[in-house]
Amino acid sequence: MEARRIQVSEWPRVLYLYKVRGTFHFPLDMLRYDACWPGSSEAVSAMAADGGGEVVVELHSYKHPTEDRWKSFGWIVL
Repeated sequence: MEARRIQVSEWPRVLYLYKVRGTFHFPLDMLRYDACWPGSSEAVSAMAADGGGEVVVELHSYKHPTEDRWKSFGWIVL
């Protein structure tokens, strides 16, 4: 996981950049729960794919990820 400082005039002050790894189906409710969004168009494609294999999805958020909740869906915060 990476935390990057953003401009002082912006709020909040930290942007979390992290990846989650798991198999499908992607837990879409986690986007709302962790107030996160896909970090790229590739991440969106990975979330939408239903190949049944393991994938890694890059996410961004102003909140720290809730690792235990991700684990409850069978996904791991990297």
